[in-house]
Amino acid sequence: MANVIVRSANPSDLARVAEIHQDAFPATLTTRLGRRFVKAYYGEHADQDGARLLVATCGGTVEGFAIVVSPSAEEKASKRLRWLMLVSAVPRITAWPVLVRRTIETVRKARQRSRTGRGSSSTRANSLGPVVHSKLMNIAVAGSRQGQGVGTALLSSPLLTTPGSEGAHIEAIVDPRNGPSRALFRTMGWNELDNVRFIHFVERADDSSDRD
Repeated sequence: MANVIVRSANPSDLARVAEIHQDAFPATLTTRLGRRFVKAYYGEHADQDGARLLVATCGGTVEGFAIVVSPSAEEKASKRLRWLMLVSAVPRITAWPVLVRRTIETVRKARQRSRTGRGSSSTRANSLGPVVHSKLMNIAVAGSRQGQGVGTALLSSPLLTTPGSEGAHIEAIVDPRNGPSRALFRTMGWNELDNVRFIHFVERADDSSDRD
């Protein structure tokens, strides 16, 4: 088991975060748009109020990361990244079909949110009832460090919260084909809502002290 330290990320970590992301998610649009865009993607999200980017280090080297965001933080970052996304896609013709589908999906979701009145709300209730304040947007571990407790350290870190998320749930979307990740979320006590969604309740400080 590696000696893992989890801390908030700083700008100098973004290059390594981007490297881990591209290795872990090779087929995603974010990866296809290149290392520069991936760095900007995480840097822009981490700069928003209501977001937190964590890194897990082993021997001083970043070997994993997790980012949790509120809906408002994700929306602000997405707006700021749109032009960079287009510029990054120009020399990468293969990314255009995915970019078009992503744009159509983004517009569709925005219209749906406006119809249901959920556009700028930082806290929402999903169809099964739990109040979801934010979501675990991504978590990844370097290939050479998988199975050594890095993912466990990230998911169990008390830093894995956003401002105001206490007393609500964090939601994670996990690919149903990703057996190891699903097993890790179950082991760490996340509740499985359906074949893609897991949620984790963030206790308030006074709630946890009452139970001691």
